[in-house]
Amino acid sequence: VQTCALPISLRRARPGPKRFVLEWCCASNSYIKTLAGEGCQVEQVTEHHDARTKTGLAHAQYECRKARKAGKRGLLWSSIPCVGGSARNTMNPVRHTDSFRRRLQGHRADFNLMWDNIESLAREVHSWGWEIAIEWPYNCRYWKLKKVRDLMRDLGCDVAGVRGCAVGLA
Repeated sequence: VQTCALPISLRRARPGPKRFVLEWCCASNSYIKTLAGEGCQVEQVTEHHDARTKTGLAHAQYECRKARKAGKRGLLWSSIPCVGGSARNTMNPVRHTDSFRRRLQGHRADFNLMWDNIESLAREVHSWGWEIAIEWPYNCRYWKLKKVRDLMRDLGCDVAGVRGCAVGLA
C-alpha cells in the first residue's frame, strides 16, 4: 500500500470565491453585489438587517467570521447614509423649523448607532488584515467627527477621493 501526503496548501484549499466583501448599509441590488463576479462573495447588511441594532452587527460578524474561517481575503465596505452630515443641511430653506431639526436629530442618532456598530466590526476585521472602505461624499461633515478621525488614524486609513459619476456609479 502506498500513500502520499498532499502539500499543506492543497489540503487547505477550499472551493469557492477567494475574496469576500461585506457591504454595511446598502441596497440589496447594489453595484458591488451586481458586479462582483465569481471570484468574490458579497454579503450585505441592508435595511432588513438594520445596521443600527446589535442583531445587524451580529449578522455582519457572523458573515465576516465565516469568510475568515474559509481563508478569504476581506473588505468591509461601509455606506452609512450621510444625510445627517450633509453640507446641504446648512443651506436647506426649512433648516430653522422644528420639524427639520427633529428629522436631522433623528438622522444623526441613527448615524451614531450605525457608527458604533461598524467601528466595532472594523476594528475586528482590520486585526485580521482585512481592508476597510468608507463611502461618503467628500464634503460630508461626518468626516470631521472625532470618532471617525480616530478610527481612521487607529487603522491607518488613507482618504481617497473618487467622483462616482467619473467611474459610472452616479
